Amino acid sequence: MKIDVRVLIIERDYFSRRGLKFLIAIDPRVRLTGEIESFDQLDTTTEDFVSADILLINASQFDSYEYLLKTISTLHRDFPQKKFVLFDVPNPERLDADLFALGVAGLLCKNEIRDGIASALTRAFQGQIVISDSVAKFTTTLPARIRDQIHVIPPGLRFGKLSKRLYQVADLYAGGLTPVQIADELKLEPQTVRTYIKRIYAIVNASDKWQVFQRLTARQDEDED
Repeated sequence: MKIDVRVLIIERDYFSRRGLKFLIAIDPRVRLTGEIESFDQLDTTTEDFVSADILLINASQFDSYEYLLKTISTLHRDFPQKKFVLFDVPNPERLDADLFALGVAGLLCKNEIRDGIASALTRAFQGQIVISDSVAKFTTTLPARIRDQIHVIPPGLRFGKLSKRLYQVADLYAGGLTPVQIADELKLEPQTVRTYIKRIYAIVNASDKWQVFQRLTARQDEDED
């Protein structure tokens, strides 16, 4: 059966939006309906919102866990068919069953968001609750009926020969940023970034950006799909 998951991104950071759009665009299972920076811009009458199956939301824009619950609760009441995948949730140690009763189908961390995002969104669409490995420790006190639905996303395969700096560059490059944008993001010279990218190609045995992306987002769980 062909999977077609339609996603609306709510993310205030330009580079994060660009990276997410890139990863969604290259995976046939998922397609983007639109993007906005914040809930202040959300218009529930637009085609972007109406056609979306999942809202992919940067939850760090909420001042508190209570405010997050209130906002999601209102959306769920008015649009019960929508699912919500959140990343960077404030106070994750306060997770409770109430959040998952409101259509929340995923909790991710931004520094893990590029690893298998399409697989995570697909699982959420199919009824699972997807949780980043680093968030899983906060779910142990949830009721068994919720824990049974959780799929913990394992860490992506890493290349031990990549230094921390090289991995930062590779991650941004695979996410769709240009060398100039990466240089601006990491406060480096563009030529330095280009040199790093050449080194990355050699280390991960890639011949183009798509292969770099494939290497960095290789999933330990892909064979399950």
